[in-house]
Amino acid sequence: MEPQLTVNTEYMDKFWKFIYERHLIWYKRFVLGQKAPWTKEQILKDYKFTNVYRELDRGTIFLLDNVINNEFTPMEQVFNIIVYRMFNRIDTWNSVGFLEITKETTPQGKRYRHWDKRMAFEIWRNRMKEGIPLYTDAHMVCAYEHFPGKDKLERFEYIFDGVFKNLKSLMDTIRDAKSLQTIHLALMRNPGIGPFLAYEIAVDISYCEWNNHGEDEWVNPGPGCQRGLKRLFKDLKTGDCTWAIRVLREAQRDEFQRLDLPFFSIAYKGRELTLRNIEHCCCEFFKYAKAIEGSGRPRNKFTPKAVVGASDFVRLKG
Repeated sequence: MEPQLTVNTEYMDKFWKFIYERHLIWYKRFVLGQKAPWTKEQILKDYKFTNVYRELDRGTIFLLDNVINNEFTPMEQVFNIIVYRMFNRIDTWNSVGFLEITKETTPQGKRYRHWDKRMAFEIWRNRMKEGIPLYTDAHMVCAYEHFPGKDKLERFEYIFDGVFKNLKSLMDTIRDAKSLQTIHLALMRNPGIGPFLAYEIAVDISYCEWNNHGEDEWVNPGPGCQRGLKRLFKDLKTGDCTWAIRVLREAQRDEFQRLDLPFFSIAYKGRELTLRNIEHCCCEFFKYAKAIEGSGRPRNKFTPKAVVGASDFVRLKG
């Protein structure tokens, strides 16, 4: 039985207008090549909100260029995706580069897989001592205080050890997976990878050419998304959030038309918003809604880091 959803019209209108205005900023910057300001909306001008399409975010573009679109093995790609998303910071990953997996032989002739953990953690430890941030500031990174280790980096080492030990089993599950949700569940079997992080990694894996699943087949509503949805639908139950995202995904063309917003004239490659895009837009809208209500504000100020330019697939630098 389909859940009964009651729309909060005031917030629903703001939601679609927020999506249009946020993407228009991207379009003016990277397609039209205009100089700032790219919006008259003060909140969008002052604070950082991620792109409407996940593929256009700087961190995802970096991942596509440096981890996914290369000639390394699927196992190496998945391991590096996990390492990258754990820190979710480009310069941290760049400090060690792509982590290759090699096959070593013990004196007894036993073959085993190996990655240069000592090199990576020595570099990361030195950067930490120098006061260089290792972790993203886009969202909270769990401290994993219930894991062994005197600090977060040592606990990350413990997590990576577990991931690497189970990597072959994980890859077997990913290759045989019937859905993106199956990949998500397999990732969560690794200590240290919770629902939020597992969803990010699963979607990244869906971009790999050898994987048959996509970000529009299943969605995992995160905490921020759920809060945003509860602004859009009155008395929404947490268990109905997935259904609500699907409703929004199917309604997008009618809603943009209803509000006279020419979104699809600027849409990235003419694409509709996927379930993943809608999920994250709900999360970003929650931050936006708090700002317009005066009940809170986004974590980070907006400081442009990218070089203005346009191409069929935008590449951001700097």
